[in-house]
Amino acid sequence: WTSTFELPSSLDDEITGSAVLNKKLYAFSKQKVFRISHVGGNPDFAVQEAKSNWGAVPRTIEKVTLPQVGEVIIAFGWDKRLRLFDGDEDQVISDPVFESNNICPVSLSQVEDLALTKSFAEVDTEEQVYKLWVAMAPSTEVTHMLAFNLRTRAFYWYDNQLYSSAVMADSGNRRDLIGVRR
Repeated sequence: WTSTFELPSSLDDEITGSAVLNKKLYAFSKQKVFRISHVGGNPDFAVQEAKSNWGAVPRTIEKVTLPQVGEVIIAFGWDKRLRLFDGDEDQVISDPVFESNNICPVSLSQVEDLALTKSFAEVDTEEQVYKLWVAMAPSTEVTHMLAFNLRTRAFYWYDNQLYSSAVMADSGNRRDLIGVRR
């Protein structure tokens, strides 16, 4: 490529993922979210800082469609919170599952800090569920999966989720969520 651009970020920051929303590219880093659009001319790209108070964990950024809202990006942040991002504003949606509610044995506050980079997510398009796999302390390997139902906006947990990765695969006019155990 002959056209390049730089993100206005610090040396200790790194790009963790990206998603296209409303014809604009959003690049996520550990500390910020950037909006990148093609403008033509010199320079070819316009880079704007969309959010500076949070960043996303790698492999947790997904574009989803919510009823009555439309397309948004959902991402798991370094602060152990799930956010919906519409390109301008973000909304923390994980408050009901962040602290222990004494009903469910796990909460997002229990996610192991040293294993945040082992977290990953996939959208099960058949069930309309965003599935986030995380490592609960004291484990440093993935142990649980938090599911967020896109239709009802309900959260629920699964334990014994010893997966290293997952992908939504197409084959023979079928879509299946395939996970790989370690």
